[in-house]
Amino acid sequence: TIVSKLQAGQLPPDLGACRQELLSCLARFRAGPSAVRRQLVVALVDCQLWQPPAQDAQWLPDSIGVLSEGGAEAVPCLLELLAVIPEEAANRKVMVDSQRRSAFASSMLMHTAAVFDALCNAAQQSEAAAIAALTACSRWLHLQNASPAMRVQKRSPGGKFSADIIKQGLLKETPLMSRAAQVLAGMGGVQSSLELCRACANLLSEAIALTNEVTGL
Repeated sequence: TIVSKLQAGQLPPDLGACRQELLSCLARFRAGPSAVRRQLVVALVDCQLWQPPAQDAQWLPDSIGVLSEGGAEAVPCLLELLAVIPEEAANRKVMVDSQRRSAFASSMLMHTAAVFDALCNAAQQSEAAAIAALTACSRWLHLQNASPAMRVQKRSPGGKFSADIIKQGLLKETPLMSRAAQVLAGMGGVQSSLELCRACANLLSEAIALTNEVTGL
C-alpha cells in the first residue's frame, strides 16, 4: 500500500506532488469509507515526514484549511488528520531519522492553539464528532511530551515540570477541557455514552500527566 511504501522510505519521484494529490483525494472522498479515509490521512502525514523541516510550518495550517471546507461533511476527515499527526510523529515504522522526527513534532506543537480551536469547532457537530475531537485532543496533549523544554525539565535536579500549554494557560482556556470535566462530573445525572465518558477521562488523564506541580491546569 502507499502507506507501507512511504513508511519504508520507498518514495515517489515528486513528494510535493504526491502530498498535494493525497490532500486532493481527501477533499474529494472525505465522505467515503472510514478505512479508506484513514489510509489517505496516514499517507498524507507520512509524506510530510519525508519533506524538509522548513515546509512543516505552513503544511498544517494549509491542510486544516483545505479539510475544513465543506461543512459538517468535512469534519470526520479533519478530526482524523488531527488524531493521526501525533500518532505518526511517534511511529517508528516511518523510517525517518530521530532528528527529523523531533523537528516534525516541534513544528506541529507550534500550532497547538490552532489545533485546539479546530477541535473545539468540530466537537460541536455531534456527539460522535465530540468523541473524535476529545480523542484527538488527548493525543495532541501526549505529543507535548516530545517538546525539548519538557524533556529538559524532567531531567532537571528538582524534577518539577509543566508543559508550555499549562504555563501559558492555553490548556485551561480550551473548552474541551471544561466539557470533559462537566461530562464526568455529571455522570450520575444526565446520561452520557460510555464512549464519551471514556474520551473525557482519557483527555483529563493526559492533561494531568503534563505537570507534577500544583496547578489549576
